[in-house]
Amino acid sequence: GGFAFAFDKDRILLLDYYGELKKVEAPHWWKNEK
Repeated sequence: GGFAFAFDKDRILLLDYYGELKKVEAPHWWKNEK
């Protein structure tokens, strides 16, 4: 769990509760917003 913020057009960074940054594929609705 945690929150996500923009990383680039195709991916987002997820900052979890432990402060680890994880690259994840952006969901299709995220890409559609951009």
